[in-house]
Amino acid sequence: MLNPNEAGRFWDFLLFVHQNTKNSYRFIFEDNSVINALFDTSCESDNCLPEEDPNYEEYWILVFKNIETNQLFEINYHNMPKEIYCDGNKLF
Repeated sequence: MLNPNEAGRFWDFLLFVHQNTKNSYRFIFEDNSVINALFDTSCESDNCLPEEDPNYEEYWILVFKNIETNQLFEINYHNMPKEIYCDGNKLF
């Protein structure tokens, strides 16, 4: 089930990535840091609160591998980059 907070930009990006899993991505975040990455996987996650907690939520994450450091990192609706490029073409 889609978390209502994921609708729009994040969900569009998730669907795009699922159709473009072999492409390279460039992310520019709010602090102007830049990461060039390759898609690794996606899955549902949560915010680690007990399910009975009113602040509990589930959401999708996209896991990417930083090309320069080989470290994995996740993108979800909480930390969407301000700009996203795929193979040099601006998506958002």
